[in-house]
Amino acid sequence: MALTQQEIDNTIDALNTQRAILTQADIDTLVQTLEADGLNVQTDASGNYFIQTGSTQLPSLPPASSNEMMILNNMLESIRQLVALNKGGGVDSKEVNRLIKDYLVTEKVQQSELSDDVLKLIQDTKKLEIKFPELESRKGKTIFPEPITSMILSDLMAQNNVYLYGGAGTGKSFIAEQIGEELLNCKVYTLPCNQYTSPLDLIGGQTIEGYQEGIVTRAYGNLDVPEGKDGALLLLDELPKLDPNTAGVLNDMLAKIKRGKPISNGRQEQIQKGKKIYVIATGNTKLNETNPNYTANFEQDRSLQDRFAGSCYEYIIELGSEKATMTGFLFIFNYLTKLRFEITDKNLDNVAFVSRRLMESCRDTHAFYMAQNKQKDDGSGFGKFPAKTVIQALESFFSLFSPAQETDLKKATGYNEFKKESIDAMNRPEGLEFVDTVEQVKEAEKLVAKYMKIQLSKYVYLKPFGA
Repeated sequence: MALTQQEIDNTIDALNTQRAILTQADIDTLVQTLEADGLNVQTDASGNYFIQTGSTQLPSLPPASSNEMMILNNMLESIRQLVALNKGGGVDSKEVNRLIKDYLVTEKVQQSELSDDVLKLIQDTKKLEIKFPELESRKGKTIFPEPITSMILSDLMAQNNVYLYGGAGTGKSFIAEQIGEELLNCKVYTLPCNQYTSPLDLIGGQTIEGYQEGIVTRAYGNLDVPEGKDGALLLLDELPKLDPNTAGVLNDMLAKIKRGKPISNGRQEQIQKGKKIYVIATGNTKLNETNPNYTANFEQDRSLQDRFAGSCYEYIIELGSEKATMTGFLFIFNYLTKLRFEITDKNLDNVAFVSRRLMESCRDTHAFYMAQNKQKDDGSGFGKFPAKTVIQALESFFSLFSPAQETDLKKATGYNEFKKESIDAMNRPEGLEFVDTVEQVKEAEKLVAKYMKIQLSKYVYLKPFGA
């Protein structure tokens, strides 16, 4: 036979915590079970059982303090009495659990009464608590993909303008903002670019509320950068959508920013360079091409394209950071990751695509469903109601595809298995609502490793010495 480590641990635990109420025959049976598996069962000076492995004892419970022993003895005595009362008629396991819980709750042990060995055991075996952060945005210094982040940082520190392009929802703007805020400690100024963006948005101008400074001049001069920040990052979001006339003004401003020369604002005042200024632009397409999926898209002037020469990167999907934001919901992350790349392989991105936003939407839908399940109607008239499930969210997403495409995608990605996992997740007991299983964690790690490797291998410019 081959016992699992969990079965071995459970057997040792039973020998050490229940031997006062076990018969000798029961104890012999448990020991024989372990020894039949090739394990060397020993007892220490206190009578505790452990597995002898070479010179190492695994696991050996530390000696209990007198106070702990008194509590344990009292608890076991109550259990023995319960066994005696029910002899021949079985024992109510719920009643035993209640007795144990009562002793654990009511009999308090002060830290000063515990031995150093017990304190160390508590610290070493303390559970890590995973809390869902009230749907707030998570930030961290480990969310950035390599080697692309090092390349972006190298460009920015060399005062090169960076252009990131790739499919919608891949996280280009998100990562750009995080690099500016967390790695460069800058205030991020975001200019949403479209056909309605005017030169006044860049340099400033008169409005009904008075003169408003332009976003480029504000960023370049660090005009409202708060104390504690090292400078500004100018994020030109969806740059290819910019009207060519406005793009011409921006091109001239970027040329002066690169040289550190003053730029003029809407009042024709000279704005001097502030402490630091970095520029990142994003888009769904290259700067030198049009895209039929872009409304009012214009192929940009070659001179504007040249402002980002040598620093244009097709952005990879950073699965590591996505996985971090989906902790506790990895059954959703795992399925949507497989679906995302299946859609790409089948060239269905023009129909619909899996984005970071879709992942977070499904996560938040499931979180609300679980919270609503526990809520009691308080009589306000807007209490508990049938909340939307994550399965309904996915069905809504699949409705964007044709029936044939939907059937093909569901079959290729194991949708029925995902539905089963979702139902299991919806039935989790309180306290375990957002706890991932070992299998889900392992699958998430494999998916991240697999698809990051595929993406990184596509781009020669991510290799220090090329192909």
